[in-house]
Amino acid sequence: PASHWTEQPAAPTPERTEDTTPEV
Repeated sequence: PASHWTEQPAAPTPERTEDTTPEV
């Protein structure tokens, strides 16, 4: 989950999950 999530913590927000990498 911490691949290219450099601008945000490891906790995926509902708006960022589908924009970056879906963890679910």
